[in-house]
Amino acid sequence: MGKKPTGEPFIIIRCSVLESIARRQLTLAEYQCLDVIAIELMRHGGKYAESGGIPIEYETFIKFGVHKDAVAPALRGLEALGFIRVTKRGRGGNASYRLTAEYCPTFLKARDHVNNEARPTDEWREWESKPGDIGQAAKEARNRKDPRAVAKGKRHYRPRRKHDPKKIENAILNIAGLNELARPIVGDNFSALIIDEDEEIRLRGVVQ
Repeated sequence: MGKKPTGEPFIIIRCSVLESIARRQLTLAEYQCLDVIAIELMRHGGKYAESGGIPIEYETFIKFGVHKDAVAPALRGLEALGFIRVTKRGRGGNASYRLTAEYCPTFLKARDHVNNEARPTDEWREWESKPGDIGQAAKEARNRKDPRAVAKGKRHYRPRRKHDPKKIENAILNIAGLNELARPIVGDNFSALIIDEDEEIRLRGVVQ
């Protein structure tokens, strides 16, 4: 990472990275997440934390335009394709329980927490010799879910109640006071309700 005369930080991306097979597999969300990681590296002065990565809040990816449901699959895809390493796993929850994840872009030069040079490790190069496997590996990584997150979701999941259209109809009729009038006047009901023909026609007309 360097600085222009204006003082604005910049990074150098090598031609081999841009031409790589792994880069051609990136989704839009993965491109966006990779940009966020590069931006945060520049904002941290090109220096990693003690873990060897940059701390980035989950919400930072969302603010950059990544859909909240696409952040985790995109980060898993980037890790599988060799463009990032997760140097510290994050954890959700309240302030006392939450941990911010830290990420290292493998294709950029930076400095470690004691200001020594940290050269690119370029894990993405591993796919250059086995291009046939890369698509399936990336897909599986994106679809792989954290068992802890799945278990947490099941604990807090409440299935939506299915609405019975007939019950809704009856409830509306009860509120309107029309349920009694809507019952067919036949059999025992007819014996119990002594009304003339004109009255029956009038009552049936009310509920139509």
